[in-house]
Amino acid sequence: MTASGLIMTAFANRSSRREPATRRPIRPADRVRLLLAACTMAAITLGAGIARAQTTYTWNVSGTGLWTTGSSWTPTRNSPASNDILVINGSTTPTPTLTNVPTQTIGRLRVINNANATLTTTTSAKTVTIGSATPPSLEILAGSTLTLSGSTAIVLSIASGANASISGNMTITGGAHQLLGTTANQIVFNSGAVFTSGASTTSNPFGNSGTANVVTFASGATYTHAAGLDPFGLAAPSAKIVFQTGSTAIFRTNSGYNASGRIVL
Repeated sequence: MTASGLIMTAFANRSSRREPATRRPIRPADRVRLLLAACTMAAITLGAGIARAQTTYTWNVSGTGLWTTGSSWTPTRNSPASNDILVINGSTTPTPTLTNVPTQTIGRLRVINNANATLTTTTSAKTVTIGSATPPSLEILAGSTLTLSGSTAIVLSIASGANASISGNMTITGGAHQLLGTTANQIVFNSGAVFTSGASTTSNPFGNSGTANVVTFASGATYTHAAGLDPFGLAAPSAKIVFQTGSTAIFRTNSGYNASGRIVL
C-alpha cells in the first residue's frame, strides 16, 4: 500500500469513529417542571373527557314507556351518567307517561314546549336527585306540566348548588311524592306557575325538616292544596315555603291547613 493509501485509510477510520455523547444530568428544578407539565396535560385530557361525557337525552315515547329502557330516549341512553340532561319535549311527545322511574342522579330535567308529562314508579319509593350547577337544574316552562303520580312515592331532590325554576304546572297526586331542596330560595315558582298537592297525596310536599324558606312562590304564582299534609313543614314561625306578596295559596280542605303563626289576616 502506498503512503497516500495509508493516509486515506487512517483518515477514513478516524472519520467513522463517533465520540460518545455527553449526558447532562437532569437537575431537580427540571424534574419539577417536567412533572408539572405532565400533570397539566393529564388535567386537560381529563377535563375534555368529562365535558364530552355530558349528553342530552330527549324522551321519544308518545304514550307510556319505561324510563329505564335505553331506547326510550334519543340518543339511546344505555349508560346513564350523573350529569345527563333529560328533556321531555311536548313538540314530539305531548302527553307522555314515564314509568319505572328509578333512584338516580342526573344533571338536569327539562319539561318544555307544552309537554304534559307524568312520572310513576313501582315497588318502593324512588329519589331522582338533580345536581347540575348550570341553571335551571329542574325546569318546567310555561304551558308545560309535570305530574308525580301513583301510590309509590317519587321524590325530586334538588342537590346543593343546583336549583329549580318552574313557570308551568307541577302536581303531586296519589302518594307521598315530594319536591325537596337544601338551601334557601333554591326552588322558585315564577309568576303564572301553579303547584297542586292533589287527591290522595299523603306527604308534606316540600318536606318537614332541614332548611327553612327553600321554596319561593313569587308574585303571580299559586299553591293549591286539595289533600296531604301542610306545605309549611316546619314548626311556626318557620316554614319550608315563602309566599311573596302577590302570590296565592288556595286550600280546598281543612287537612293540611296550618297557617297559624305564619299568615296575618
